[in-house]
Amino acid sequence: MRAIPEYVDTSEYLVNTPQVIDINEFTLNLRSTLSIMGLFDDTAGGATLVHESHFNTKTVLGVYMKRRRAEQTKDQKLQPEACLLGAYPPHSRSLTLPISDNTTPLNLGEKLNLKLQNEQLQAHEAPTFITYNIKRTYVLEWKMSLEVGGEIFKVKGKHPVLIMEKAEPDSDR
Repeated sequence: MRAIPEYVDTSEYLVNTPQVIDINEFTLNLRSTLSIMGLFDDTAGGATLVHESHFNTKTVLGVYMKRRRAEQTKDQKLQPEACLLGAYPPHSRSLTLPISDNTTPLNLGEKLNLKLQNEQLQAHEAPTFITYNIKRTYVLEWKMSLEVGGEIFKVKGKHPVLIMEKAEPDSDR
């Protein structure tokens, strides 16, 4: 991730002042959705209805809290699944987003040692698939609390991901 300023909408004073964007909090989740479509008889009207049901599951893949923020919330308990991957307890150094078109983006996965491995997805054993009436999909969701110029704001995003079935070792070799 990196921040790219909108200089067109920025005052001259801010354009010439170097800015630092600190990451206060970051959470990465994998959300799975199982959708089932079925035909149901409407007993009152005598018609057949198509109904789709959705079942969602969320797995916390990583959590980062800036040390100051983590110390403020140390009395609050994190859910056990929040400690699966990611940076908890918090890192001693804070993370900042690079600000420029020309800088290398911050690789949060590398910084927080996030690794998506099959053993950690036991709740999501099924890979992404679609059949006639059943569909399993996954979305990677992230939320961040950022601080710039003394102001704190939150951003979030999501992106569909494809979960592949675990490859079996080749028995012929």
